[in-house]
This record gives sequence, structure tokens and C-alpha cells, in this order.
Amino acid sequence: MMIWQNCWVWLIVALFIGTFGSLTFVTTIFCISVLIISVFVLTLVYSKITCAQQYALKVNYPMPLLKVHHQNYTYKQNKPDKRLTGSSIIDDPLQEVLHYAFRDYIQTWYRSISNDEDFLLSLKDLVRKVIVAFSGRFKEVEWVHFLTTKLVDDFASHLRLFRQAQSKLKDSQKKGIVIFYMPQKRFKKKGKTLIH
Repeated sequence: MMIWQNCWVWLIVALFIGTFGSLTFVTTIFCISVLIISVFVLTLVYSKITCAQQYALKVNYPMPLLKVHHQNYTYKQNKPDKRLTGSSIIDDPLQEVLHYAFRDYIQTWYRSISNDEDFLLSLKDLVRKVIVAFSGRFKEVEWVHFLTTKLVDDFASHLRLFRQAQSKLKDSQKKGIVIFYMPQKRFKKKGKTLIH
């Protein structure tokens, strides 16, 4: 059994060298070995850091060294900006959907990993920034032009192609010919390239 497994390995190596060349084979072996060594080194370094952190948690440091406590000092937190689209009609349900998505899909698995809230806050901030950027881009679209001309032209072109494909398919089925590829003819109309 061992002989056949070695034959498969040599066959794969020979096909790889024959297809991509010996320089690519040497480069691939070098990259894989560097990857394995770097994963090993990172694992070793991370395990030492983790051990040091666990030791630091076991040592009881005096409270004044860990945190500075001031009596009667209130820390005023900045409230995060909760506006996403600029419309409260959209923002409130969207905030609710995001809250439920984070609660049901992200916090369930993240709580088993860590109790640190920084990841969740960063992820919420990232999602908020993406939604704000998307809504900003969405506001820049000229909807009247898009809905009255571009969308209608695209739909008409699609419908025309669909009907042509259906008729050619019916013709080919009558003749017993199978069509795998159907080239599209292009023609110009008033400076625009349309698909016929």
C-alpha cells in the first residue's frame, strides 16, 4: 500500500513540474516551508505571551497601580452617532435589525471566546460606516434618469435576447441540434452600443 501512495506523490510532483516548471515547483516548496516555519514560530511566541499573561492575572497587584480612582469623578462618555441614512423612518428599524443581528448571530459565538466589548464595538462601528457610505452613494444616483431610460433600455434588451434565445432553442429542438453558445450581434443606435 505504501508503494502506491508514493507513486501518487511522485506522479503529482512530475505533473506539477511538467505543467508549471521546476522553478515554480522550487518556489512553491520554499513558500510552503516558510509558511509552516512562521506558523510554528508564531505559535511558540503566542504561547509564551499567553503564559505570561496568565501569570500576570494570578499575581494580585495593588489597585492604585492598575487603575487611577478619583472620588466624585464622573467620566462622560461620548454617545455614538446613531444616524445611518439621515431619515428616522429608515434609521430606527435599521438600528433594530442591526441590534438583533448582533445579539443573535455575533454575540452568541463571541461570548464563548471573550467578554471584551472592544471587538463588538469596533464591528458595530464598521457596519455603521459601511451603511453610511452606502446611503451616501445611494443618494448620489440620478434615479429619474436611471428608471426612465437606462433601466427601460436594459429590460428591453434583456427581453429581446430572451425571446431570440427561446425561438432559437425551439428551432434547434425541432431540428435536433443542441446549441451550447449563441453569439450576440451588436449594433449602434444613436451613439449607444446595444445588444441585438
